[in-house]
Amino acid sequence: MVFWIWKLGHQKRWEEKMMITPIQRCYLQRVLPRVFDSALSLVINTSEKETGKTSVEAKVSLGQTESGNYLLGVELLVNIPGIPIKEAQELMEKANEICPYSIATSNNIEVKLAISNS
Repeated sequence: MVFWIWKLGHQKRWEEKMMITPIQRCYLQRVLPRVFDSALSLVINTSEKETGKTSVEAKVSLGQTESGNYLLGVELLVNIPGIPIKEAQELMEKANEICPYSIATSNNIEVKLAISNS
């Protein structure tokens, strides 16, 4: 299996190592937030809380561990307006428990969750 990564405008070939391609990065940045937002909407609807329009944004990064393995990281920036930040945090955590991507990537990639209520 061969994976490709673009870095600083130069194409590099890596065999038998998991790398993230620009297409995969784009997929994570666009699809993951939408799926998480759907899970968040489900949690909000079942909690019967009144909120403003929610939004989720993803920042995807690729790092390297001390042993030389590559590590994929995602930071989800979640905004739930119209409620106190503590309640928004609870809703976000519940959404993280039921989100299909959160479940699938659990212990596979580093995920950070950030909340706002503006």
